Amino acid sequence: MASLLGKVAAMIDPIAWVEAGQAEGATLWTGVPCSYLKSLIDCVISHPQLDYVPAANEGDAVAIAAGAWLGGGLGVALMQNSGLGNAVNPLTSLLEPFAIPMLLLVTWRGQPGGPADEPQHELMGQITPGLLDLMQIPYEILPADEQAALDCLRRQLRRTRAERRCHALVIPSGRFASHPPTPALEIKPLTGVVPAPTPARLSRSQMLQGLLEIWGPGDLVVATTGYTGRELYALNDRDQHLYLVGSMGCASSLGLGLALRRPEKRIWVLDGDGALLMRMGALSSLGWVRPDNLVHVLLDNGVHESTGAQSTVSASLDFCEIARGCGYPHILRWSRPEPLEIAGLTFIHAPILPGIAAALPRPKQKPRQVADRFRGVQGL
Repeated sequence: MASLLGKVAAMIDPIAWVEAGQAEGATLWTGVPCSYLKSLIDCVISHPQLDYVPAANEGDAVAIAAGAWLGGGLGVALMQNSGLGNAVNPLTSLLEPFAIPMLLLVTWRGQPGGPADEPQHELMGQITPGLLDLMQIPYEILPADEQAALDCLRRQLRRTRAERRCHALVIPSGRFASHPPTPALEIKPLTGVVPAPTPARLSRSQMLQGLLEIWGPGDLVVATTGYTGRELYALNDRDQHLYLVGSMGCASSLGLGLALRRPEKRIWVLDGDGALLMRMGALSSLGWVRPDNLVHVLLDNGVHESTGAQSTVSASLDFCEIARGCGYPHILRWSRPEPLEIAGLTFIHAPILPGIAAALPRPKQKPRQVADRFRGVQGL
């Protein structure tokens, strides 16, 4: 019994650990649960000064945390090491080119020499440190000693800000003491009304030109990767535009993190049908959090335009019904942009004609420069 009590006493207090992170500026936490992190997540959810966003997958969590930094905060993404596979794309094609700092908490299921685990964790347990090395993400293994663990957290948060890059903590089994469980997430009723379909009448460029005319000077715009960002850049390059590269499907999750950090700004997310289909689970997080200041515009041309116009399956489903089912309270269909008179999380399905503008340029600025000016226009 004495040895058992000694083991419990040596475990890390999740409240002290989370508050140490808060003191270093980490106020938005997001992720997909792992049993190794149960008490830590319960602690974050119950903390009155922290935001916890339940993500549909680990890649979405990385994008949400990235959006928090672009809005002036610092995000923490939590995941089981099996989820690193879901997060590879945004870790390498979002955080790296835009030089976005964040802290990654990765549990070490299947750790060689660790406790017995399920067979599906065996290989990932063997390669977790090597996978982080391969992605050039600096990491430490979280110590068992509480003071050393607090120092480790502070050190990694300070380094991620100073170096402006992602850092990680690898968390073995049994590191955190227990915490009272939190109640189930609030059940939010579905209130959206789906309007009748509308036909495509405008090209992407024409739709974007109409949007440029209704955006206010303080509005912030996140444009999905591919031709959407390039055509917006060609039409009118503005400091408040963030043109994503890579990280396909992450625009809406990044917009969510940004919206939570900048509630006084209206956030516009320009998405594509192929991108949204890739990470459609992100709609569930947006529809549950329901930030009042986010407008999600889906430019749907029915094809993967930038890879040769291969068809998507968008014609066989109804994105508006899906958005309503995920909890979006306001749903519109546009043949052409119109002044937006409603407040609250809004989904807009905007069918567009296939095709691209001739001689379309790419942004002259490097992604890091785009991120710098995007933060600069917010006074950050």
